[in-house]
Amino acid sequence: MKRTMKKIVILIGALAALSLQSCDGERFIGFADLPERAATFIQTNFPSAEVISVVKDYDDLSYTYDVVLSDGTVIEFKRSGEWKDVDARTSKVPDAIVPADILNYVQTNYEGNYIVDISRDIRYDVELDSGLDLDFNSKGEFLRIDI
Repeated sequence: MKRTMKKIVILIGALAALSLQSCDGERFIGFADLPERAATFIQTNFPSAEVISVVKDYDDLSYTYDVVLSDGTVIEFKRSGEWKDVDARTSKVPDAIVPADILNYVQTNYEGNYIVDISRDIRYDVELDSGLDLDFNSKGEFLRIDI
């Protein structure tokens, strides 16, 4: 009987630990808990949109912030508050956040199209409203069409 009870206690403890671990990856936080740089970015570039949710997303070594706005835009920020990805879904990403060389390239070579998603890491990945994906290096120089 004691052995069975011990197994049940161990099983319950293991299940509790697993459930806590899965909940640890993401936490809803308030807008005020965002880094100042991220809050300023939102207020400057999306002044008419309301913040619907802010999630602090933990991974093994660090965390990011995922912000959903009332216009459907989803923004991912690095730990520092610097933007990592801006996905406006079907709307236009604000020109002010797009590096000038990339904006000029798109306006010159894809007239009538606009950027709906831009992400940056080692390079810039840009998606146009037509569904075309373009890759640029960290200096904003065109690399290729991403197929």
